[in-house]
Amino acid sequence: VTGDAKIEGKNEKMPINSEISLTVPLSKLAIEGKIETHNNNNEKEIIRNIVNEEPINKLYKVLFVISIVLLTYNIVQYVVFLVNKNKHLSYRDRIKKINNDYDDIITKVKNLNTEKFSVIDVETFDDLISIYNSVREPINFLYGNDRSKYFIIKGKACYMFTINKEG
Repeated sequence: VTGDAKIEGKNEKMPINSEISLTVPLSKLAIEGKIETHNNNNEKEIIRNIVNEEPINKLYKVLFVISIVLLTYNIVQYVVFLVNKNKHLSYRDRIKKINNDYDDIITKVKNLNTEKFSVIDVETFDDLISIYNSVREPINFLYGNDRSKYFIIKGKACYMFTINKEG
């Protein structure tokens, strides 16, 4: 059997070449005959299946994968934000509370150069208040996104209390 088949959506024709054989055994009844088909178009079927995959389907698959990756990335970023949000709020709340409670003795500064001073780290803000009561110098405040510093300068000494964002 030979012939042509038209490919969907295109004006191309694909030739078809198949063999059909009928086997009738002479020693049996004709009803028991068997028809076999030998298709010589297997290679053409594979080619047709590949041709039928339209580029738009591939584009949809790529866009779907990109969307899944972006969604996963955004979910991870949101979870990281939620985890760090409490730390950041706690850090800002501590600074805000100290600044509100001691507003009359705290001076905000833009920078700090400690090269000329001997820096003495103070463990708590209450210790810094005790030093303030002794020396009667203003408490300076330097804000940073990850670390803020409260310090008192008296002579060549710099008494410093540091608040870190992590704890």
